[in-house]
Parts: sequence; C-alpha cells; structure tokens
Amino acid sequence: MQPIEKMLQRLPVVLFQLQIFDNGQLAFPYITESAFALLGYNAPEIVSNSSLIISKIHKQDAFGLKRIFVSSAQTLSIVDFDLRYNHTEKGIIWINITAKPERDESGTIWYGSLKNVTKEKEMKSTVVENEKKYRATIENSLNGFIIGKDGAVIDANEAAIKMFGYDSLDDMKQKQRADFFDDKSEEYLKIKRERTINGKARGEVHGIKKNGDYFPCIMFSNFFIDANGSSNTINSFIDISEEIEANEKLIKIQQLLTQAELLAEIGSSELDYKTGKFLWSDGFYKIHGLQPNGQEITNEISEQFLHPDDRHKIKLMEEAFIEKKDHLEFDSKIIRTDGKIRDISSYWKFTYDKEGNPLKMYGVVQDITEKKEQEKELKLLNHELVLKAQKLISYNNELERFAYVASHDLQEPLRNISGSLQLLKIKYQEQLDERAIEFINNSIDSSKRMKQLIIDLLEFSRVDSAHLEIKKVQLSDVINEVLTTLSPIIKQEQATIEVGQLPVVYGIRTQIVQLFQNLIGNALKYKSNKREPLVKIAVTEQETEWKITVRDNGLGIDARYYDKIFVIFQRLHKKTEYNGTGIGLAICKKIIETHGGSIGVTSEVGVGSCFYFTLPKK
Repeated sequence: MQPIEKMLQRLPVVLFQLQIFDNGQLAFPYITESAFALLGYNAPEIVSNSSLIISKIHKQDAFGLKRIFVSSAQTLSIVDFDLRYNHTEKGIIWINITAKPERDESGTIWYGSLKNVTKEKEMKSTVVENEKKYRATIENSLNGFIIGKDGAVIDANEAAIKMFGYDSLDDMKQKQRADFFDDKSEEYLKIKRERTINGKARGEVHGIKKNGDYFPCIMFSNFFIDANGSSNTINSFIDISEEIEANEKLIKIQQLLTQAELLAEIGSSELDYKTGKFLWSDGFYKIHGLQPNGQEITNEISEQFLHPDDRHKIKLMEEAFIEKKDHLEFDSKIIRTDGKIRDISSYWKFTYDKEGNPLKMYGVVQDITEKKEQEKELKLLNHELVLKAQKLISYNNELERFAYVASHDLQEPLRNISGSLQLLKIKYQEQLDERAIEFINNSIDSSKRMKQLIIDLLEFSRVDSAHLEIKKVQLSDVINEVLTTLSPIIKQEQATIEVGQLPVVYGIRTQIVQLFQNLIGNALKYKSNKREPLVKIAVTEQETEWKITVRDNGLGIDARYYDKIFVIFQRLHKKTEYNGTGIGLAICKKIIETHGGSIGVTSEVGVGSCFYFTLPKK
C-alpha cells in the first residue's frame, strides 16, 4: 500500500469519485479502502458493482438523494445530504454525503466524502426530546416562567405572558429586565446577591405589568454562565396579589414557599398516541422510585405502577377519550419499585386530531403521601381532643357537685356552732367574765367568716358552669343594673361613675354582671381618704374583641402584687382594715378566662388602679 493510501485509510471519512453518465448510469471510479468499515463492502466490490451500496440506501432517502444529484448536475452546486444506510451488521446508520461536481465529456463527476453521523443525529434527537419535556413542564405549570439571556427575554410560558399583561412572547422579547420588576429595589438586589453566591435564590418582589401596575409575587431565580460567557437566568413567578388583598399574606406566602420546596416531588410526562412513545421527566421517574431515564417507559409499564385497588381508574382515561374531555384529574396510589406505597395527585390534559382521535396526553403528578398522612394525624388528634373534652366536662361536673354538696354540708355544723355560741352568750352572759364573752364573740365572728368563705367558694366553682348559655349582652344594661345594686354605697361615699359608649358583647350575662359588680365594688371599697371616689369605664374596639378598662383613683397597688391579687383567698390588707375573703378578683379572672379573654392591672400607689380585660365580639 502506498503512503498516500495509508493516510487515506486513517481518515475518519471515506473519499470517493462518483460519475453519472448522460444516460443516467452511475459508477464509482474510485473509493478509499476505508469504505469497508463504513459501508460493509471493500473498495473493489463497490467500484465493480455500485448497486451494492445504492440498494442499501433507505427508499425515501434514495429518492431525495437522486433529486439532489440531478439538481447538482444542472447547476454544479455542492451536494450535502444525510441519508439512512442499512448496514449488513450494524443495522440502520446515518451517513453524510458531501460532494462537489465537475463536468467532462462523458457526463458529470463528483469528488466527495462519506462520514458516519449516527451519533450526531442521536444527540440532536435527544435535544429535541428534552426541548419537548421542557416545554411540556413550563406550559403545564400555573407559575410564570421567564428565561433571560444577558438581561433580555428569550422565552416565556403562557402563564408568565398573562401574568405580566402582555399579548405575546414577541411582545415580551422587546422588553428588558427592568420592565418586569424593579431591578434596583432592595428585594431584588438581595435575591441577586444570594443567586450570585449559590446559583439560585428566592424572595418576594414587585412585578410590573405592561400597563405599569405593580403586583406582589414570589420569585425563584436560577443563574448560570454558558460556554460563550453569556449570563443566563431561569425565573419562576407566583402571583400572590389575591392573597395579599384577602389579608392572608403571611399564611399564603408560607404555603406557596412550602409548595416551592416540594417542587422536586412533582413530575411531568407526555404520551404520543401515534408513536406510542412515553416521555417522563426526572421528577416523574423519582416519584416512581426509578433512576431518571433508567428504562424506556411504555403506557403498559406506567399502568403497572398503579395499586391494584386503583387499577379501575384506568377506565377513567378511556371514558375521557370517549367523551372527548380535554382534561382529567384524580388521586390514586402507586407501588414504587422499592415496594413503597405512595399517594399521588394526577392532572392529565388531552389533545385530539380533526377526527377526534387522541393525539397526545400531557400529565403532571404530585406526591401527596405526607399530606394524606397529616390529614390522618389531624383526625386522630381531633378524636383525642373530643375524648379529653368529654372527660373534662365530666370532671367539671363532678367538681361542681362536690363543691356544692361540700359547701352545704359545711354550713350545717357552722350554723350549729354559731347558734350554740349565741345561746351560750345569751343564757350565761351574767355568769361569764369579759374574757369569756370576748372568746365567744371571736368564735361567732370566725364562724361567720367561715360561712362567707364557703359561700364565696361555691360562687367561684360555679363561674365556668357548662350549662350557662352564651348570648348577646348589652353592656349598658349590665352597668345600669350594677349601679342600681351599688347605689347605697355610691351615695354614701359620694362617688362619681363615668361611663363611655358601651357595645354589645357575647357572654354569660350573670357572670358579666358579677364581673363589673366586683370591680366597681372594689374601687369603692379601697378608696383614698384624701378624695372622693371616681370610677371611669371605657371601651376600645379591637379586631375580634372589645378591650374594657375600669379605672379608679383609689389606694393603688404595688407592682409586686399584680399577679397575687388574682389568686383565690389572697389579700393585701388585714381583715381588721377591710372585710372580705380575697376571692372577688379571682372570680373576675375566672369569668374572663371562661369567656376566652384575659385580664390584668396597672397601678400606682396613692394614685389609683386600672383594671383591663377583653370580651369577645361574637
């Protein structure tokens, strides 16, 4: 073999001469020995019988190749054509033929090369399929997607076009980044900084519609530099305008952020009914427990993942085609390859040809197993709460009966003791000295205080009685009733009671009457000796409740005792200074807590106190 032939043998292409005579006959006057590796025939075989390889060309490609060579012969244009060749051992391969024509006396002769381009074709096909997957994913998404390059829009889905108020993608491509959101705002700059460090970021920004209106949205942004040094961004947007307007901004944002965190549990798919080819996204594979592109998926394989209890839902698809539905959604269970059972939510969209035959099916599925499990925690907890509530009602009823019976049983011996002491004092008063009379009087007073303690304890136990009904209560009527009851002491102390505009509240009327009677009564009892009593009652409206204040100009309370005064039987003064059992404010606290509110106090010694509490609007 000559050196030049050795060099030609090592080339990655096959060089040839092809001659077509005026009578239409063709021949290969010359072809390199590397033809055997590409075409399956050696050079002498091809030169002596060109039909060997011509017959191996795919019929459709052979027709197109002939037309191109005819045109090349007429115009002397270069031939550049890809064709399918049926190799005896390798099967169908793709070959690129490139040739330049020249005319001679006998016809046209081409000098060219043949090259195996099968891998390039397969790579191109993969790119096309990935483009389909990408398009199916973003077009089936409710989120807006905008793809940018060097600050300009190069692609966007329908959701983004509508979200930003544009008419078409071409309309959006005329705009720059600053036309869609304020890229000088602190919110965007924060996302940009995070994206520069991590390659991705998320946050809340204000989008700008075509008409200039601003709207709040959540932005998920990914950033990368391509091989050409261009800056590329993939941005996803969720419009949260309605949630902001509905006063549920914080809750909804958290839900949307949670959904965004679970995007890895969402998968998309496409089924071409003409070719039978089933395409799954990486997320779809993951949900089913498979490695992405680990195996070729068919419709039959997909159906095998369905749990036996849900196999009947395959008929839903058949019925959807019969009824020409454009979409279908349902929940079902699947059995993954690792044997785990998962709950998924499915949404399917269908397209049809003019005759009504199904063309393609696009699907989006989401793993909702954890959501289903949470619904089962919640049901169990609700059941447990109901049982505990029933037990508490039972305990409260028992405690109420105990307190009632105990108080009555305790009062009977007290009446006997007090009565016996009274008789002893009357009958033997002349025979007893002053010391004995003092002992008897002290015992009688103690029995009276004990009786009052029992009465107050019974009253305290009745505060949260379950049988009392919650109703509308007009506070102005309550205050009038209390002031009528306390009118003797109000006159006696020359007290002034100032009452502002009072609303309607929801509660137990008898308890609310007792609440105000205790607070106003305390204000009159613990008055200052330096001034006449003044009590002011005011109300402030809040979102779901009323805040009510009862302010006085009495003795005041040291801040150290703010918590102590609401504890049952706690007193800040001696019995010789002020009568009572120290249970009044404890009853007030229990009444407020029974109504779902709170109570507190602020005070200054020598100036006065302000008791504040809340009652529900409804």
